[in-house]
Amino acid sequence: MEKLLFQGKIPDLSVEQILRDGSFNMTRQHFHSSYEIYYLLEGERNYFIKSKAYRVGRGNLVFIGCGQIHKTTVAHSDRHERILLEVSESLIHRLVQDPEGETLGHGPFSSRSGVLELTGTEQEWVEAALFRMIEEIREKQPAYVQAATAVLQQLLIFIMRKDRSAESKSPAIHSAKHQKVNEVANYIGMNYSDIPSLDALSERFYISKYYLCRIFKEVTGMTISQYINANRLKAAEKMLLESSESIIRIAALSGFGNVTYFDKVFRESLGLSPAQYRKFNRNLSGQQF
Repeated sequence: MEKLLFQGKIPDLSVEQILRDGSFNMTRQHFHSSYEIYYLLEGERNYFIKSKAYRVGRGNLVFIGCGQIHKTTVAHSDRHERILLEVSESLIHRLVQDPEGETLGHGPFSSRSGVLELTGTEQEWVEAALFRMIEEIREKQPAYVQAATAVLQQLLIFIMRKDRSAESKSPAIHSAKHQKVNEVANYIGMNYSDIPSLDALSERFYISKYYLCRIFKEVTGMTISQYINANRLKAAEKMLLESSESIIRIAALSGFGNVTYFDKVFRESLGLSPAQYRKFNRNLSGQQF
């Protein structure tokens, strides 16, 4: 059972509150051009971000940077309730930039600190801030956009200060199994376009292909092939938006040797063909090539 408790947005910010009482795993790994802040109100989840796995509990804040591949899966209990914020990069820059021009809000979104643990008092403050934001967007009183944005700024400043306290960080899981998956995921992230086969990957890391596939899926919630394709799609999306390379060339550069397969995977993930995606986004931004 899934219950949508709230969903709303203002320019550069969307907020969603969901209660799930039943088994739920993200259907596929994904990444966004925005920043995500995820707060768990109830339950426990496994979270894989970029190349690290975290166990997330009630009162934890999770941070996902632009373009970071991530997936959440069931931990011990199916029931969980969370609030998710999606914030544009431009709004992050506007709200938390110091006089020298450094954006202070990027720290917690880096790969080194995907999760923050909060004390009881801090949880109360964060929850009050999140529900104030929801109330402003729901009620739409005069200046509600400014009010919700002001609450977000306070939350980002709190996060920035909390992140600088080393003891507040919830470290990634560091078992031997998780460390091996982290090594493999990092390697894939740097070499996604040049991985010939699972056999070659297992030989490089001196591990059985079948065992590697099993622990990778167990830790990340994804198969190795899905993770490789996610990295390739991320690279292809960037090239589609920022270059004038042909679709065939982009497929080859990102590691999809077959343009038909590239088109199929891209459509399944993003809902448009590569050509449609490029045209749609260029029309939005007015880009010329």
